Amino acid sequence: MVDETCMPPPTCGIRIEYRKQTSLQVLPDIKQLLMSALWHCDWGEEVANRIFKWRYCDLDEGETMLAYDGNRPVAMIASYARPYVMDHEIVRIREASDWFCLPEYRHLGLGPRLMYNLMNEPEPLLAIGGTEEAQAVLRALNWRRLPDVRSYLLPLSTRWLVSKLGRWLRLPIPGSAGFREPSRRLWPLLRPGRSRGQSWQHLALSATLPTITPLAAAYDLMPLIRQHEVQWLHAAPKEMGTFFCLVFPENTGPAGFSIGRLFFGSNLKYARLIHIQTSTPSVEVYARMLAETIRYACDQGADVAQLRASCPLLRRALKQFGFIWSVSTPSYWWAKNGRSRGDKFHLTFLRGDDGIVPYPP
Repeated sequence: MVDETCMPPPTCGIRIEYRKQTSLQVLPDIKQLLMSALWHCDWGEEVANRIFKWRYCDLDEGETMLAYDGNRPVAMIASYARPYVMDHEIVRIREASDWFCLPEYRHLGLGPRLMYNLMNEPEPLLAIGGTEEAQAVLRALNWRRLPDVRSYLLPLSTRWLVSKLGRWLRLPIPGSAGFREPSRRLWPLLRPGRSRGQSWQHLALSATLPTITPLAAAYDLMPLIRQHEVQWLHAAPKEMGTFFCLVFPENTGPAGFSIGRLFFGSNLKYARLIHIQTSTPSVEVYARMLAETIRYACDQGADVAQLRASCPLLRRALKQFGFIWSVSTPSYWWAKNGRSRGDKFHLTFLRGDDGIVPYPP
């Protein structure tokens, strides 16, 4: 149970509303609270409405909890309950995101109060990353620290190197005004296990995502993505970039799929590999799927690929490919019953809003 000594004091005069499915009526309040203060975006009204509707209303089971001072929204937290493979069972785990409180209201403990409310929901909670202040609150609320999740990147073009060098030397970045200078591929050939032709298929909007669950002994904790979420990603506004799902059928090797996002930022085209999953995890299988997915990203003009991994097998495959370990991200766990999660995790960008950020500026 939640330790009552860690609970923030009551917030007199503040009204908290919890919506199990975010409605169009509450979107203006969310937009007022987040767009400039947390997301630091400067969109026109049409773009803002389109992105906020997609982000909050179009995803089934997307939940929001908002705190109001009178009619003014002053704090919020969003959450999404996803199925996970956990200790050989399918368990719903809650993922929190967009946890924010206006600075002038933080002395009231509104942020901890909203998280405390989520902790009283029946599902365990998983958090990866967040600001130092947010992590300090989780520790104060007795969340358990899990092993860090590592983020990796792979340069795919000379444009990425030029951009990095310009930042390190504080030089003007070519193309910063919108012109993308010519670039050469840094990854022209498939490295480990060269493919003998394409082994994947695009998941069509009308197609069903295959059920691909690793062997029972493979992982103690791994997220699962459902059909409606893949369709939601495909329906993202064009400003968010392009989402893709590559399916690897059994007749081309071990079954699996990879999900990613292609988007522009700082004059570079990024390929963020949100999740990769196979029925038979191994270094060799992950390497084959990575090879095909990276080749696809290169064909789409990506300058750099990003992936987040906790699985040692996937990390070894990434190392073979020359992925650079860029940063370690803390992860935290909460469960009312203190249930153990084992120690074999497969955590990626498939958690909360981790796969869809950053937003366009």
